[in-house]
Amino acid sequence: MKHIYFTITTFLFLAIDLISKGIVENSLSSELVVIPGIISLQKVYNTGIAFSLYVPTILLQTLTVFLIFWIICYYFHKNPPKKYSLYDLWFSLIIGWALWNASGRILEGKVLDFISVEYFSVLNIADIWISLWALCLIYWHYKNDQL
Repeated sequence: MKHIYFTITTFLFLAIDLISKGIVENSLSSELVVIPGIISLQKVYNTGIAFSLYVPTILLQTLTVFLIFWIICYYFHKNPPKKYSLYDLWFSLIIGWALWNASGRILEGKVLDFISVEYFSVLNIADIWISLWALCLIYWHYKNDQL
């Protein structure tokens, strides 16, 4: 039963990312300032990795598939079926958002980023949540002496 919840949660958050990028793709034609000097919305197609760092396409696609596969295998290997927990939610969030970013990167060679943070980078919802939930997982492992 736990794996059903994991799958449902993963695809739910995959859908949220898909919807947010679809809205931006179809509705945002120019920069929209949200908080002047801090946050704005704008369409940016990122062909690299985090912070638009360049990595050759075939290497990036291969690493993306390998990393997602490894995360899924790690999760199922380390977590035999039991009661669904916050830990499981964190993993499903990371996988859901990583899958959507990966699909754009693999199929189109780019990812739509649209949340521009002044003096930092342009991100999408998946980038933010992957980072936050990865920190939660690190914290969980630290608190449980499993790092």
